[in-house]
Amino acid sequence: MQDISESKLVNKLSSFYYFNKKLHVYLEYPIKQKKIDIVVKSHRKKSNKHAIEVKIKDWKKGLEQSLKNQIYFPYCSLAISEKYLHRVKKDQFLKEGIGLISIGKNIQKIIQSKRSKFYNKKKKNLLNSFFQYEGK
Repeated sequence: MQDISESKLVNKLSSFYYFNKKLHVYLEYPIKQKKIDIVVKSHRKKSNKHAIEVKIKDWKKGLEQSLKNQIYFPYCSLAISEKYLHRVKKDQFLKEGIGLISIGKNIQKIIQSKRSKFYNKKKKNLLNSFFQYEGK
């Protein structure tokens, strides 16, 4: 059986947030020299943004990316294929405040993200100006 692609996981999760949760969804969101797979925010002007990295099975790389994202976003999560969820060391996510989402037949929040202690308000202002500039 062939593994699902990361882009299919991204599409499934972004559709879930857009259609089921009625949130703004941004794909391949640029920050410095990288792109965050998904950024979601509510329709309220001053709402918090949530960065989500998506991986098929490499949870360690996804956790590392999510930790780096905490400087720019108050909430960060990793979404991973449910097929590989059993490999994830959930205690590391709890320790760091990174959320964990399982993508399979259903979307399931395994660990709720916590507000980042590394979130930088100056970086927040830079992001807010980007959202205003882009009309987002």
